[in-house]
Amino acid sequence: MRRLLALGAIVLTTTAGHCPAVAQAVTAEEAVTRLDRIRRLDDLSRELWPEWRISETAVALYEAGGQCYLLNHPDPPDGFERQRTRSRQRRSFHTASTASVGLEPESGSLGGVPTAFVSWQRFCDEAVPAVFEEAFRVHLLAECGRSAETDVLMDAYPLTGENLALSDIECELLARALVAPSDSLAQRTREFMAVRTFRRVRLGSAATEAYERRLEFAWGLPTYVGERCKREAAGRLGRRDSELVSGCLGTPKNVEVCLRPVDDLNWYRRERHRWSGAALCALLDRLDPKWCEEASGGCEEPYEILWQLTRTELPSALDVLGRHGYEERVEERSTFVDGTKTDAERLFEQIAAGDGPTIAIDTRLLASSSVSYDPEHIERVDEHRLIHTRIIKIEYSGGTRVHVMGKPVAVFVGDDDFDIARLVMEAPEQYEVSVGGEPLTVTPGVHHVDEPLSVSGVGLIVEARSGVIIAGENRVTFVLHR
Repeated sequence: MRRLLALGAIVLTTTAGHCPAVAQAVTAEEAVTRLDRIRRLDDLSRELWPEWRISETAVALYEAGGQCYLLNHPDPPDGFERQRTRSRQRRSFHTASTASVGLEPESGSLGGVPTAFVSWQRFCDEAVPAVFEEAFRVHLLAECGRSAETDVLMDAYPLTGENLALSDIECELLARALVAPSDSLAQRTREFMAVRTFRRVRLGSAATEAYERRLEFAWGLPTYVGERCKREAAGRLGRRDSELVSGCLGTPKNVEVCLRPVDDLNWYRRERHRWSGAALCALLDRLDPKWCEEASGGCEEPYEILWQLTRTELPSALDVLGRHGYEERVEERSTFVDGTKTDAERLFEQIAAGDGPTIAIDTRLLASSSVSYDPEHIERVDEHRLIHTRIIKIEYSGGTRVHVMGKPVAVFVGDDDFDIARLVMEAPEQYEVSVGGEPLTVTPGVHHVDEPLSVSGVGLIVEARSGVIIAGENRVTFVLHR
């Protein structure tokens, strides 16, 4: 397994917020010392995950709009000023305000250095597990790359009454398996896996493979590490360190408590996968105590390990669901969903996931675009979803362009309205596709295009240097290349 560089960067703020009394009395210098001790708990980090050393991970603590401190960074970004501690180690650290240096916790790096970001409030509430969780997330990204990244554009994750009802039952079965007696552990686990398999087949591979499984991996694994740290950190701290951080360990809580469904669509869309991923890891601790070695050696998904252990003996999902009021739950959750979604969200889903033929244009591989649209004809669903109801024109270097006029378009965006990643629209009744100037009949399957690609129809113009055409039953996706 590859090793990370020993970077040891730590950023924190002096504002105590609503910290426990033990944290409020800590000076900035004392906090830096405390955090450095936490960062050097290598024996605990190796016990939680094979070959992981927390001391090799940069850790950043921050508060938006507060004063920040940067410790042991190999190359502090512009805006930080060097300070010096009074400790015998004569450690140096740097100070700056979060606003002046433009901290971006979601980026996972500071000045090009992979960095784990922990908010000041989390540090006050549960310093040790918070630092461990975020540091492990950085380690996981460095080791597993794309496998540990998630698609932020899946705000369109299917939130149907059926999917929510199945999710509720699935989480209940997982929670039961976590606390099941040894003689019923295997059966409880198989019941959970049967319902999960049933739900995911109906959900489809896009939401399952590219979103749910990655969230469980990228967020569930670090959450599992933080939860285990809550149980085991105190016993690995020396007396001096224990006195410094015992008030910040937080109260240990069982993962199964966090699996309880709530009336919040964002919980189903995002938070549920974090906790189900952590719960899967906790369940594997019971079924196969050595599973971490397999997972760490090849970035193996905990879910895949569990699947291999259970797949040949799964019971009938319908039999399991029949014992958990499945049909009544679908009706209740459907009513909840209908009363929660906005008109804009319903329209977006009607466009992006309608029953009729659709065209999707994926532009994530392109850069340097200029976007033109009518701001009076845009409906905003949320941070990453827009509906352009009149016109949108996107121009790229080299002649690549996408023009849609006179029809509503579901648009997925990244960081802002001009960061267009994907467009979906109802397909024109007739449209033509040509490659290298010659007409192309699009048949089901994947077609790699190394020549200029053109798509034209009523209200639609697409031109690109090359790309990939993915044709399914009711959707044709054009992935545009530079």
